[in-house]
Amino acid sequence: MDVINLKISKVDGLSRAKLMRDLCIEAGIPMTIEDTWGGDITTAAIAHLARSTPEKFCFSATDFNSYGTVSIAAGAPQRVNGKMTASDALGLGIEPHFDVLGEPVLTVS
Repeated sequence: MDVINLKISKVDGLSRAKLMRDLCIEAGIPMTIEDTWGGDITTAAIAHLARSTPEKFCFSATDFNSYGTVSIAAGAPQRVNGKMTASDALGLGIEPHFDVLGEPVLTVS
């Protein structure tokens, strides 16, 4: 294969996606890094995984939040001149807009 499409949620999250990314790097396989769909939070996760990938192995990464009309998090990566990057802030570098997201579907305590 020449390139793969690594979708974070299809492999059960960032930890497993990182393991698959590392395996692809070892095998010399470039990746498109993205997810099945999403907004600001998903785009932040994509941007962090892509930013931590050596450039020659990151074929592309998708900014899904540019397709939406509602922002659900402050500080999310934005595409500028065809490029995006991840924040240097803690975690994913975003602050969710809980008023926009609404009440939790599930609360675990």
